[in-house]
Amino acid sequence: SLLQLSLSFLANGKSQHHKWDLPITISRFCDGASIDAQKFFGTWQQTTQPSQISVDVVQSLHPINVAAISKVVQLGLRLSVLDGVDKNSNNITGAGVFICAQGQSFVLTRIETNAEAQMMRITIKTSNPSVTAALKGTFATALGKPAS
Repeated sequence: SLLQLSLSFLANGKSQHHKWDLPITISRFCDGASIDAQKFFGTWQQTTQPSQISVDVVQSLHPINVAAISKVVQLGLRLSVLDGVDKNSNNITGAGVFICAQGQSFVLTRIETNAEAQMMRITIKTSNPSVTAALKGTFATALGKPAS
């Protein structure tokens, strides 16, 4: 079962009660964004600063299933899955907007799957180096375990 954090307090004389399911992941602050292939690859190619790019190779915890991985990207990582953007049907592309105190940052991802090796290469590009660093571990943990 999920852990739940409950907080009760008084504000302006009124009782307040809030509940959150734990863990709260950093991707909770992402919202999906639907963009076409031209916009995706245009932004992808313009994002070249190493601090804005994360590349991880992970071993899948389950047999590679592109539809299941797409569901994790959409529901768990809260990005829009961009069907047909990547010509390779074994790859998954996603886009979203990360909202934080410093403003909004775009988030693009490309997940290249290799069913034979049960591996994935996860590339994340954002407009904010702090967002890239924060999302790196979340994506890798959600999709597999680090390759040794």
